[in-house]
Amino acid sequence: MHVVTVFGLVFAAWKWGDWKNIRNMLPTIWYVVSMNLLYHLIIGDYWLWKYNSSWLSLKTINLIQTFIVLPSVTFLFISHFPHKLKSRLFYIAVWIVGSCLWSVLFWKTGRLSFHNGYECWMDFPFYVLMYGFIALHERHPLLVYLASIIVVTCYILIFGVPW
Repeated sequence: MHVVTVFGLVFAAWKWGDWKNIRNMLPTIWYVVSMNLLYHLIIGDYWLWKYNSSWLSLKTINLIQTFIVLPSVTFLFISHFPHKLKSRLFYIAVWIVGSCLWSVLFWKTGRLSFHNGYECWMDFPFYVLMYGFIALHERHPLLVYLASIIVVTCYILIFGVPW
């Protein structure tokens, strides 16, 4: 299932990504990558969510998520980001719902597990923040980094992540 996701996202990014403007998107893509790396650095073995596979190691899955899945998702998301506010809100909502459905599918098939008080329904507010921050990052990167620090601190406190 992980492999199908990777190939599907890479194909979608290749086919529908805005390659002419990739350089403008790189700071936002690197922001998403850095936040995922920060998650792994902070949580250590105190997982809130963890991807599972019967034949890929956890380290391999995390590397794939960090350097292929998340950059592809981010690239596709910002490649077609609309200009009108109403369209933006609808667009973000579609991505949130799609990501939540993907999480539920992975969870129901045993490819995603939740730990230490984090539950599947919590992916909804997580994706609201994630896509909201991605949408804001291009114009307000410092604000997004500050907000990210606050959110990470809240996650550490709420879920009792050892620090």
